[in-house]
Formats: sequence, structure tokens, C-alpha cells
Amino acid sequence: MAGWLILPRRKKIEALLAEVRRRGLARIAGALTPGINAVSAPVFDHAGNIILAITAIGSSGVFDPDWNSPIARSVVEAANRISRLLEHIP
Repeated sequence: MAGWLILPRRKKIEALLAEVRRRGLARIAGALTPGINAVSAPVFDHAGNIILAITAIGSSGVFDPDWNSPIARSVVEAANRISRLLEHIP
């Protein structure tokens, strides 16, 4: 693959990762599987390692993957609650 194609992809991936880290949430809206949306939030252990993710998946007709949707907020809250139980201190 030509080197000039790699840099734009890398920058796009880095921007995506920065947004996910800032929000504490990843989301997908029908891009991988048409008609399926999902949100996912990491659970951290006491050392700050990601040990699992809580993910909600649903049909795009009824599942709102917006960053601030009730589903997204619930997933983040659950992941944060479990992380605190595991003594993760951000």
C-alpha cells in the first residue's frame, strides 16, 4: 500500500480514539452491520487496565447510538460503577 494512504487513515484512527477516550464510550451506527447500532464502554481495574467492556447492541430502528442517548448514558454509568467497585481511580 502506498505510504500516502497510511497517514490519513492513521490520523483518522487517532482522532477516533481521542474522541472515545474523551467520552468514555465507543459507538457504531450501522457501519459494520447494516441496521445494527451499538455503544460500548470500558471497565477498568485498580491499575487502570481495561479488563472488559459493557456493550449494548440493537436494531437501528429502535436503538439510538447518540453519545448522550439514555442507552449510552446507562452503559457508561454501569461501566464507571463497576470500575469504582474494582477500585479504579481515574
